[in-house]
Amino acid sequence: MNFRGSLGYSSVRKSFLHGLLRANDLRKIPSSVARHYSIRKRCLTGPLQTARPQRPEAGRLNKSNSFKIQTMLRYELIHPEILAVLASAGHGATVLIADGNYPASTFVGPRARVVSLNLSPGVVGCVDVLRALATAIPIEAAQVMQPADGSRPSIWNDFQSVLNTSGLAPALQTVERFAFYNAASTDQHALTIQTAEQRIFANLLLTVGVRTE
Repeated sequence: MNFRGSLGYSSVRKSFLHGLLRANDLRKIPSSVARHYSIRKRCLTGPLQTARPQRPEAGRLNKSNSFKIQTMLRYELIHPEILAVLASAGHGATVLIADGNYPASTFVGPRARVVSLNLSPGVVGCVDVLRALATAIPIEAAQVMQPADGSRPSIWNDFQSVLNTSGLAPALQTVERFAFYNAASTDQHALTIQTAEQRIFANLLLTVGVRTE
């Protein structure tokens, strides 16, 4: 009997192979057929099947490797593009967390990346972004945009609270509005994260510090 061609689709050939299997006579099965179907004795009572590799379950130890099959990050920041920019930034690079009113397309560094997280009004907010960034990078300075009337926006207290809680306690430095625009447009500017923050004067310019561990 010719075992070549459409072997997997011929009921006659399958019946013949099943007969040999039930008779426990594997020697009569051509080696090329046995290799193609990965025939094993445990298939005697079931349909003829091909052996399929078993995919390791996520988080389980792979027997052939010494690592776990996991891709989950352990800190709060998981945005791929933001992580890529921060990984290539160094000491002195600046990261701007911009509120919903900030002109992110016009006041930006020549090599900076702009990532838009403004999904809907208020989502995502500046404090949420700062909280995530504080788990990923050292921060040695933080600048805010000073209103012309000299008032202190309430969101500044939220910024300082996050920095203090994260063990990063640089005091917020106030910068005049147009001086702030210039500071966020230098060659050191690496990233702008445009949020949908609705509170005004909620822009925060961070300077990346030095990793000591």
